[in-house]
Amino acid sequence: MPGARARPGALLIGEELARGPAEYDVGWLLGELAELRLLALARTGDDQSVSACEEAARHLLRGYGGDHLDPVPLGRVAALRVLTHAHDYAAYVAWTAELSDYLDVIAALLDAEGAPAVPAAVPQHPAHPPL
Repeated sequence: MPGARARPGALLIGEELARGPAEYDVGWLLGELAELRLLALARTGDDQSVSACEEAARHLLRGYGGDHLDPVPLGRVAALRVLTHAHDYAAYVAWTAELSDYLDVIAALLDAEGAPAVPAAVPQHPAHPPL
């Protein structure tokens, strides 16, 4: 999880592994980072957290070889991750006012096929520039 202070990061993984396009895994992580970035903007306007999330997304893509990844499925999977998290929260925790903010973010991500979650390091479709 990115933070304001420079320190070693940690990669958390589960026991479930599968074969599939790299864009699915990377897009899922980009969705996590986009969600953290958008929440930091909505809640506090904390530029350091926003910058840390953006930087982490760029480093993820650089480390994974982002120039070989297709930005369309990256964005779509990122949007799906944010939507899935909102669904899980509403279904298993409770509906809160915060979920209304999530719906606005999700609508914007879905309208742009998730492209705002994909950093500029990956070639973009001209109709869907990154945030």
